[in-house]
Amino acid sequence: SMARLPSRSMARGARGVQLRHVSRLTRDAKITYAVAMDAIFKALNDPHRRAILDALRDRDGQTLGEIEALLPMTRFGVMAHLRVLEEAGLVVPRRVGRFKHHYLNAVPLQE
Repeated sequence: SMARLPSRSMARGARGVQLRHVSRLTRDAKITYAVAMDAIFKALNDPHRRAILDALRDRDGQTLGEIEALLPMTRFGVMAHLRVLEEAGLVVPRRVGRFKHHYLNAVPLQE
């Protein structure tokens, strides 16, 4: 049988993040790998980000100040970690008045 090269297609996901799907034919089954999974693994790789996810699992809907009080880091450090988690789709922010509440989104982990 002839070997096939992987086919690639580009798409835009939530928040305009570019997703690249790589499809390969193996044993008559088409398997699609999403590059968006890399963002999830990158987000889970840091112990501070895992601590943020644990804190949101314990009590969902916390503000930046509440999360900052739990971690030994600056406000800007917490903001940077939250941004990575949001880009991976693991945390969803919601504005309530002048506060931004952060909620755990476990759907990317279940997929």
